Amino acid sequence: MSESNISFPIMKLPVKLHAPIVDNLGFQEDIMLKMTGRHFWNTIEPLSHAELLQAEETAYARCRTLFACKDCLRLRPSIKFADRMKTGKRSPGAHG
Repeated sequence: MSESNISFPIMKLPVKLHAPIVDNLGFQEDIMLKMTGRHFWNTIEPLSHAELLQAEETAYARCRTLFACKDCLRLRPSIKFADRMKTGKRSPGAHG
C-alpha cells in the first residue's frame, strides 16, 4: 500500500497545526511520527546529540540496547558499536 493510499487523522488538520503538535511530542513519538511518511520525515528536526544521550536512558532505548551515535545523530543498536565504545566513560549513563 503506497503512502498516498493511507489516511492519517493528523493529515486532515491544517499543516500550520502540525508544528505545535510535534513540539509537544517526546523523542519516541517524534520517531514514530517521522516513520509515517515523507511529510513528517522532512518536517521533524533530527534530535541533537544531547537529546540522544538523554534518550539512551529511557526504558525504550534500554530494552532495545540502543546507543546514541554522534556521527549520524540516531539511536543505533549496540551491535553497530565497537565493544570499547559501549563501556567506560562512553557507555550509556556515563556522560555528564
